[in-house]
Formats: sequence, structure tokens, C-alpha cells
Amino acid sequence: MELKYGEQFLASGLDVASVTQKELEQSGALERGVKVMIESFEFETLKRAKELIGDRASYVFLIAPETLPIGQSEPSDDYLGEIRSEFDGLSVAIPMVLQSDLVARTKALGMPIYTYTARVETAEGDVAGWFQRLIATGVDGIFADQPDELIKVRDAL
Repeated sequence: MELKYGEQFLASGLDVASVTQKELEQSGALERGVKVMIESFEFETLKRAKELIGDRASYVFLIAPETLPIGQSEPSDDYLGEIRSEFDGLSVAIPMVLQSDLVARTKALGMPIYTYTARVETAEGDVAGWFQRLIATGVDGIFADQPDELIKVRDAL
């Protein structure tokens, strides 16, 4: 689940982290053993969700180039360490895993790294080759709009 605009909603009196916690409890998903991953671009929103829901879910911080701290073109090792101290994983925009050693640096911290969002319509070159290139980055998972197509490529490797 991605928590969006948490800080904006909180300023208006709606805490999306609290709403998420209540919905998870009412649904019984956690008691049934459903694996829940909560992600957000907002550090404080994700931190609040973790405080409310606890270790019954995993927490993944999202990054895009435009959401990095001022002056950073990719996450610094210190920033990655800060993320690791609070959350269970990192998910970044596709270009970020293709243009640097971010995957290796993140995994060196013992933190899984994911990338988003693979789409057939935005593939660079042929779709199968594009998906192969993303898989070859070594990420732990790829969020995809057409997961069936991605799975076909993965299974053919």
C-alpha cells in the first residue's frame, strides 16, 4: 500500500497512517497472515504508520530524483543509512537503478531495494529486452503495471 499526500492530509486533520491502521485491523488482514508492505515518499508519514502498525507490516521508503535532499543527485550513503535505521526497504524510480551503483550500495547495508514502475508502453526498446535489463540490475523486486509480461520474461531467463 502506498500512502500518498500524508503530510497534506494531516495538515487538514486526516491522518492517513491512522486510517490505514484502522482499516488493516477492521479487515483482519494482519491476523490472517496477509503480508503487508506499506510505502510512502514521505518520511514522517511512513514513520507514523510504522509507529501505529508496528512489525505487523514492512515499510519501504520511496525515492524519485526530485524527492532527494537538496544538493543530492542520488542518495548519499548517509541518507541510505538514515532510511535503513527507520525502514525495511527502499524503492526508487527506474532511472536511479540504471545510472549508478545504488543497488549495490543499498544491498551492502542489508536493505532490499525495489524499482518502480515498469510499463510496456514506456519500455526502452523491445519490451522483453527492457524487462531483462531491469532484472539484471539485481533489484529485489520490480513494481510493474503488466506483471504478467514481466513474469514471462523472468521465467524465460
